[in-house]
Amino acid sequence: MSSGEQLKRAHLRRVVVLGSAFDPIHSGHVALAVSAALMLEADEAWLIPNGTQPWKGPHHISDQDRWDMVVSAAKSDVVLRPIGVELFWDAPLLGADTARLLTSIAPNTEFWWIFGADAARAIPEWDGGDEFLGHARIAVVERHGVPSLTTAELDAIGAAEGRAVALQLPIPDVSSSLVRRLRVAGRSIAGLVPATVADLITSRNLYAGPGAEGIGS
Repeated sequence: MSSGEQLKRAHLRRVVVLGSAFDPIHSGHVALAVSAALMLEADEAWLIPNGTQPWKGPHHISDQDRWDMVVSAAKSDVVLRPIGVELFWDAPLLGADTARLLTSIAPNTEFWWIFGADAARAIPEWDGGDEFLGHARIAVVERHGVPSLTTAELDAIGAAEGRAVALQLPIPDVSSSLVRRLRVAGRSIAGLVPATVADLITSRNLYAGPGAEGIGS
């Protein structure tokens, strides 16, 4: 990297991006975003709840409830920032669309998107995957039970250009589907979600109806 490029990089703000259904957001999401921001020396970690995605089916609760939970969870650490660009857009967005929008909103920002190894492998096959990789840098988080990416696989998503890194982070073993199952069973979710999120779920009686367990993370 030339001295001019180094100077330009030094003036860039760095942001970690974690996109998910957040149905609901849980302690693992929060720990992942905060830990990745620390490891990558990022200024902020943006939490972006997915909007309506017809190819994935409906969410278990309303968009407003999911958004309120993300806003609530973001108060748990100063580095966290809720971003509603996908949730409140007037049409479904592909990953490339969101990456382009974020670049236009914050042009002097270096975005590092968090993915598990399984999801990262699929990026080159996305509709618009090449465009997404042109805007984004990838932080691949190693997960128990999922084979780590090989050097060749990291290269395929940009590691050769310093645009992909593998991270080993201590993340709580919790999932959104577990939280939903516990709610349906009438059991406690204390510790599995931030306390403010647990209060919101209880006060609005979310995930308590039949079929709320669903699938997904």
